[in-house]
Amino acid sequence: MTKELILQQITAIFRDVLDNEDVQVTYTTTSGDIEEWDSLTHIQLIVAIEKQFKLKFSSTEISNWKDVGEMIGSIQNKLNATSDAAKPVEEVTEVVVKPAMQDQANLPSYLRNYINDFPNIKHGKNCFISEGATLKNLEMGDQVWINKHATVYSSHEKMIIGSNCYIGPYVWMEGHAGLELGNSVHIAGPGTSIYTHSGMKMALNGEHLGNPGYKPNIKSLDFRAPIRIGNNVWIGPNCSVSPGVVIQDYVVVMPNTYVKSGIIESYSLVHGDGIVEKNSEFVKSFLLEQTKH
Repeated sequence: MTKELILQQITAIFRDVLDNEDVQVTYTTTSGDIEEWDSLTHIQLIVAIEKQFKLKFSSTEISNWKDVGEMIGSIQNKLNATSDAAKPVEEVTEVVVKPAMQDQANLPSYLRNYINDFPNIKHGKNCFISEGATLKNLEMGDQVWINKHATVYSSHEKMIIGSNCYIGPYVWMEGHAGLELGNSVHIAGPGTSIYTHSGMKMALNGEHLGNPGYKPNIKSLDFRAPIRIGNNVWIGPNCSVSPGVVIQDYVVVMPNTYVKSGIIESYSLVHGDGIVEKNSEFVKSFLLEQTKH
């Protein structure tokens, strides 16, 4: 596909997401050139682009785009890399590995694996689901532990958790707009909440929720934005992660932190009211300690 054709499709996506038919997009366009192109709409644009071209970009790739031209170049490279394949991209194969059939009846409840209670969840090897967990629309890699009474669910987009991840007790994760965790992501509990939608506008504008089957009269009041968390990330207890957040690799979020919308760069330390310390020596010190052993 030529860059000119990609630009045409990108322009249509921008106009749709930004709800502005007058937006003009060129190869040198940056977020500073379009008022509506903020950190939240940036994530919505990426999701729309991935759906349009049937591609997937890492958070590192996205952060390296300086303008629309680099975005288009990345799209073209991925399209060219897959153009030789005569068949479409294969869907992720469902891997359901039943745990060893030990006599769990003789085990205390906190040692029992309840993974067989969730036949519709895709998972890899050696996953462990503790008592009281609530799971829906979820796909997991290998060695994932979801601790007791954690809630990980979505009624819309599929949620993806990579391998070697840990979701602590009483953690609440909602992924209606799309939520993706990389490998070795540890989310401590209790009290941490990750949510991809907000009813703030609905409350302020007098729109009621009704019941689970109710559809808002004004859809624009129901704000949604996906969340992406990269590899090797630790999030402490009692944290709140807002819609539209992108956390790159090797990031530490300290306990009792409010993570605001935007991109958290790799090797950052986040604490307090969304304060981000880039290129953190604290984070790097842990990596250096690992290399000594």
